[in-house]
Amino acid sequence: MKSMNFLRLCAVWLLVGLAVPTFAQKYSSGGTDSGSSNSAKKTNTSPSNNGNGAALTAIGALSAQAMFNTYLVIGSISDNFVSETYDAETANSLLEAQVGMIEKLEENLAALENGFLTDQADIDFMRDVVRVMGGLKKQAQLALKYVASGDANDATKFDNQRQANWGQISKLLDIE
Repeated sequence: MKSMNFLRLCAVWLLVGLAVPTFAQKYSSGGTDSGSSNSAKKTNTSPSNNGNGAALTAIGALSAQAMFNTYLVIGSISDNFVSETYDAETANSLLEAQVGMIEKLEENLAALENGFLTDQADIDFMRDVVRVMGGLKKQAQLALKYVASGDANDATKFDNQRQANWGQISKLLDIE
């Protein structure tokens, strides 16, 4: 039996639960091994979440999507710049937009800790999501630096951050 906090569980369901039914069968609300594929669709209505199960499910799913998609978008922009599909102006514009969206998301997610999230596991998960988003912001900033400089050292720093981010995302969402 594997224990997972509710927000993390919802995030995992979003990314791999539908694509990998056996993974979804492994978990139910509250992180117990139920063996039922329908259990992955239940909403946590335990008293510890103050009746906010549906909202917590949405927050977990959106958090997973934000981490995963932001990682992909930053990589895609960088790849398109290196392959000369995007010029520096386009890459800068897109990367700066990512940085701005990440900063706003970090702010909004951190605010959930002020009364909405009551379960410590959910608070810890949200702190981890904010930390990952900070790493993704750093990745975008390193991409901006590489676009400006063209320096191989900047490309290496970007790649190191990219790999570190994927390690954190895959660990947090329990994907391989």
